[in-house]
Amino acid sequence: MPNTSDPSPATTVKTLASPDREDPSTPTGFQSTGTSENSIGLEWVASTDNVAVTGYVVSYGSETVEVEGTSTTITGLTADTEYSFTVVAKDAAGNTSGAAGPVVARTAKAPDRDGPTKPTGLEVTAKTQSSITLGWLPSTDNVGVTGYDVVSGGAVVKTVTGTEATIDGLTPDTAYTYTVVAKDAADNKSAPSDPVTARTDKAPDTQDPTAPGNLRATDATADSIALAWNESSDNVAVTEYEVFQNGTSLGKVTGTTKLVTGLSADTEYTFTVVAYDAAGNDSTPSAPLKARTAKAPDTQKPTAPGTPTVTGTSPTSISLTWGASTDDTAVTGYEVRNGATVVATVTGTSATVANLTPDTEYTFTVVAKDAAGNTSDPSAPVTARTQKQDSTIIEYGFDLTGATFIKSANGTVPLTGGIDADFNLSTGTFEADLALNPTSGNFKLFGFIPATAKIQFAPAGKTTGSIAGGVLKSTSKVTVKLPQVSLMGFPISQSSTCQTKSPATIPLQSKAAFDPLTGGALTGTYTLPTLQGCGTLNNLISALAAGPGNTIAVALTPRPVG
Repeated sequence: MPNTSDPSPATTVKTLASPDREDPSTPTGFQSTGTSENSIGLEWVASTDNVAVTGYVVSYGSETVEVEGTSTTITGLTADTEYSFTVVAKDAAGNTSGAAGPVVARTAKAPDRDGPTKPTGLEVTAKTQSSITLGWLPSTDNVGVTGYDVVSGGAVVKTVTGTEATIDGLTPDTAYTYTVVAKDAADNKSAPSDPVTARTDKAPDTQDPTAPGNLRATDATADSIALAWNESSDNVAVTEYEVFQNGTSLGKVTGTTKLVTGLSADTEYTFTVVAYDAAGNDSTPSAPLKARTAKAPDTQKPTAPGTPTVTGTSPTSISLTWGASTDDTAVTGYEVRNGATVVATVTGTSATVANLTPDTEYTFTVVAKDAAGNTSDPSAPVTARTQKQDSTIIEYGFDLTGATFIKSANGTVPLTGGIDADFNLSTGTFEADLALNPTSGNFKLFGFIPATAKIQFAPAGKTTGSIAGGVLKSTSKVTVKLPQVSLMGFPISQSSTCQTKSPATIPLQSKAAFDPLTGGALTGTYTLPTLQGCGTLNNLISALAAGPGNTIAVALTPRPVG
């Protein structure tokens, strides 16, 4: 038998495995998870495999992308473009599953980055006290303009879709500057328009002026009354005034005076004044003023005086008396005339014509006057002769200066004038013609109220007197007239008939050793009679002026006679 060796050590040999020819399962749930302008996201459910899935291949067009997981984002795509995707699973042996899909998805559109054009033609189309309305030309855009922002002071004050905007809630009379910016749906904005500036209207003036004050009548005639008043005030300005007469408008004036004409004489009217401003606001009426027109002018002349009679003569004078004239208002005085020359003016019905030539014949007539200046026809004439010059009569002439203190009115009145005297050496008596110039006085009523008066003196007959023991005594009768009286600067009487009811008797006396050749000082105390003819305030004026205790002091300075 053949010999055999011992067996070799045992060796285990494994046969090779069969090759992996099994494909993975087809992915499921394949879908798009989102898009952008250049990317699309994809996902799916994992595939299964007898060994193991090692990855996935996403295909689109001619492109493939190897993916390890179950999702991916495909980038580098074109905006607003549709893509079709499939996905297959693969294992290590290179086996691939069936393709899932296709999934179709579109990338997003590219964002709008182009702004609109700049708005043009910005202008103000309307405005009020609290609003401004703007208008402009439309802007253009690659997509479309969606609106406009109105900007002021760096802030958007209004957003509109059209090309007009009204900005409300503004302050009156204030300037505002605006620009307009266009915008599109992507909120792209244009450059701002050129600016425009506008001012809101002023607020309407609704405030009334104040009522005119101190309405007063400054003058009155028989057919007119002059009015004046104080200015009204206003928040803007008073432009005119309307004057009303008894409730009826007389029209408007721009100043603070008006002359109302066409009135009836001696008639009372009631006036008010209303102020207006430029906006037509009117004040409340002024306090009413009642004013009366003057009486109709007196054109009726007095009757002729009665025929004069001679009551006495001297070498240089002739004294006359006559019957009183009558008048529709009142006779205020008489003129004694020698031919056409007025030689004496008196308020009563007697006069002494002085400064005549001795032993000379004169013919006189008398004419009456009233307050309006109407003169009567002359009286019948009277003829008389002065006496022959007595050698015992000496003529003296003196200039007179001095003053009189009116006690009741508490004021001093300066005096000037002159006196011509005929001294009878045999008797020591004299007759004189006194002439005092018109004057005026300043007074302090009750010690503090200022008053002024114009004053005239009308001698009533001769001044008479004597010189005995070197002392000169005289007595003069003078009618005192006050044609104008003012209180605190306001006239309270303007009447040519305002005068003492009777002549004031004024005594004067010198100190011892008075010499007619050198003159000297005279003093006296007298009573001023009550007044008449001074108008509606006659009693007041009389009470303030008349009364006793008035003093007078004058100085006589010799002057040539002739």
